[in-house]
Amino acid sequence: MNEFRLSKNEMEIMSLFWQEGRPLSKSEIIELSSDRSWKASSVYVLLNSLLKKGAIREAGFVKSQTNIGRTFEAMLDENEYVIMQINSDIKERNLSIVDLMAGLINQETDKTVVEKLEKVIQEKLKSAK
Repeated sequence: MNEFRLSKNEMEIMSLFWQEGRPLSKSEIIELSSDRSWKASSVYVLLNSLLKKGAIREAGFVKSQTNIGRTFEAMLDENEYVIMQINSDIKERNLSIVDLMAGLINQETDKTVVEKLEKVIQEKLKSAK
């Protein structure tokens, strides 16, 4: 997947897709976005920008009253987007992934989480040989 950054307005729309977990039409996005920071008239521009970035895709069509409109769905989930941003930041800032991971793990206090992380690392070690 190509790396990209989402604007605040694009993030608001993506959050809807992630929250709803289903394809949404333009009118549903407007309806579900009561506390939006963008104008309803700009949803088309935002959707086109998200399409261009590869964050969403056309999922199908829906009939509402006398019109037929497209539906859209997210191409990645929220975790994938956050990981993509972290990877991009690591590269841009020439950071050490080892130091970053060590810092995150050192902040974790839940033994179960640490055990799960250990299991992930062990599985990665096996597949890296």
